[in-house]
Amino acid sequence: MITVTKPALLCDTGLLSRVFLAKAPFLDAYLKATETYQEIISTAVFIELQHWLLIQRGLAIPISRAEYDRHRKRLENLIVLNSDGVSEQALNVARRWPDTGVGDAYTIATALVFDVPVFTLNPKHFERMQGIQLYKPENYQLLLQSTRRS
Repeated sequence: MITVTKPALLCDTGLLSRVFLAKAPFLDAYLKATETYQEIISTAVFIELQHWLLIQRGLAIPISRAEYDRHRKRLENLIVLNSDGVSEQALNVARRWPDTGVGDAYTIATALVFDVPVFTLNPKHFERMQGIQLYKPENYQLLLQSTRRS
């Protein structure tokens, strides 16, 4: 049984994939957040990160097998929040906003069911949902700008 002594912070795929690759300023913001919060993920984020890791292995300049294994082990050790209510809530999100992807719908639903804040780099789908609390570090605008492609 895992004991959580800090408040939970639901982290999304976009953030964690950048953290896994140790990209600044994302890693810095994440490390600062985890001083206060316990990182957790939704079921969808777990699945998306598993898939993302496989893609990273297949790139022209792939991550090493050791790095892949290290990230897989890290992923296996994360707390994954899930309940029957999450799926029902995700369906409600998808019905109301059909442009919300599966991962975001499940992450929104997880945040609502477990009443935890979300650290996302894609706030568009989250901000329109009443009851969602977004975690926004001091450099949040810089983080968002850093995700935009030129």
